[in-house]
Formats: sequence, structure tokens, C-alpha cells
Amino acid sequence: NNTVRDAFYIDMEPTLLSHCGKSRNIAYIKSDFTVRVNNSEAQAFVNYHKPLIRDLLLTNFSLMLVEALNSMDKKQRFQQELLTIIKKALMNEGEQEQAEGIQDLLFTSFAIYE
Repeated sequence: NNTVRDAFYIDMEPTLLSHCGKSRNIAYIKSDFTVRVNNSEAQAFVNYHKPLIRDLLLTNFSLMLVEALNSMDKKQRFQQELLTIIKKALMNEGEQEQAEGIQDLLFTSFAIYE
């Protein structure tokens, strides 16, 4: 019993550039993100709320320490934390079903500059 699920990918443009949280040296994160949703209603919902999503991403980048992102496991954990934060914030902005249609937050590029 194979079920075909729709997947829509929404680029969070332009590239995000933020300073990292308190660090001995000045450090910046540069990243591109894509949000994956599973239906067209969630796609429209995410597109409408892009400014809020970008603000949440930038705010959380600025709170992170470089040391907290220096391995693949840590980056993946951070990625999941961001997804949870975004879904929770969007549930406060609209219907829960639309926010639950958000399936993933994908780093399409990620670099830390120290």
C-alpha cells in the first residue's frame, strides 16, 4: 500500500548572515535554508510567514556559540531545534494543521566564519 505524499520545497531567500553568540572572537554564520512541507496549504502558510521564520532563524543563530555547531551531530540537533521553534511559533499564528504540514528544515549551505 504505497501512498504518494506531496512535497513542496520553499527557499528562505536571501541567504541568512548572522553573528554567532558570545564568543572570544567575532564569528558569523552564513546559511541558506529550505523548508519542506507536505501540502499546498502549508506551502502558502509558510510563504506568508517567511518574515517571521527568517526572524526566528536569525535570532537563534545569534544565540548560538560556534562551539555548539562544530560537528555534524550538533548542526543536525540545532536544525531539529529550529524546526521545533518554527512550528511552535507558527502554531500560534494560524491553524495547527498548517504548521504541522511543515516536515523539515534543511540547510542547503552552512558556513561559519571566524
